[in-house]
Amino acid sequence: MKAKRYNAAIYLAGYAVECMLKALLVNRTPSSKTRDLSDYFRGNLGHNLEQLLQAIRDRGENFPKTTARQFQTINKIWSVNIRYQHVQLKNKDAESIMRAVLEIMLLLKGRI
Repeated sequence: MKAKRYNAAIYLAGYAVECMLKALLVNRTPSSKTRDLSDYFRGNLGHNLEQLLQAIRDRGENFPKTTARQFQTINKIWSVNIRYQHVQLKNKDAESIMRAVLEIMLLLKGRI
């Protein structure tokens, strides 16, 4: 990755996880209750990976303990505002997030 693209790469990777979590949330919610999910698709709640993950857990979905560590790695750095930061993130940050994102996406893909 080029040094000036780490922020963009991290942003897109986190956003991909957010989208997959939302897909799983919709998948785990009865169609008669999907209107209740509108808050998860706008505003700050819609970009909060921990809240999305908790909403999925509340619907009976269980995740391995390693998943919590992967989410901690992502949440340490990722936010929807990362694309506006003037401070460029480092290669090591991008690599650790990319590894975490890959593991989470593989897990989520099998559940959607």
